[in-house]
Amino acid sequence: MQGSGDSGTQQIDFDYDTHTYKVNGEDYPSLHRILEEVSLIDKRWYKPMYADRGKAIHELTALLDRGLITIDDIDEYKGYCEGWLLFKEDFKIKTIDVEKPAANDVYKYACTPDRTCITNGKDAIVDIKSGSPEKWHGAQLVAQAMATGLDDAILYGVYLKETGKYKPIQYYRREHQNAWMSALTLYYYKRS
Repeated sequence: MQGSGDSGTQQIDFDYDTHTYKVNGEDYPSLHRILEEVSLIDKRWYKPMYADRGKAIHELTALLDRGLITIDDIDEYKGYCEGWLLFKEDFKIKTIDVEKPAANDVYKYACTPDRTCITNGKDAIVDIKSGSPEKWHGAQLVAQAMATGLDDAILYGVYLKETGKYKPIQYYRREHQNAWMSALTLYYYKRS
């Protein structure tokens, strides 16, 4: 699966299988690669079944948001998807983009925010999660805000539950920007 986006003058090509980006023909690291290589993400404890669940839920919620399926079309992971729809209703979400690649040309990285949207009249970036909150999620959302140019966006991690419920966590740029900028600095320092 591949995706591409055109953000202003950027041509962004994303290869889903290798999780790599090309921006105007130049290789850019993904924000996840950066976070992993500087040890903010530790995958040693992740189980493949949970990663598979997360991918499936992301695909299903994207199909829902694009109007390609309804909640009645979903069997497996239906509760998680119901939680997503409930979040959208409760927070009055108007979706702008669904998994559209974005890149920051100043710091040379790329990412694919789950959703850019409007909530209660304000720009927001929403990251959909099916697991537990982790500290690096805030840095991830700050990186997405910087890549999309939505510097003043509200940043939400939405932790979906099998029961059809959700837990929203608002992340604040001031609390996570230094971690993201330090990760970028360390990532490029190791390559110099």
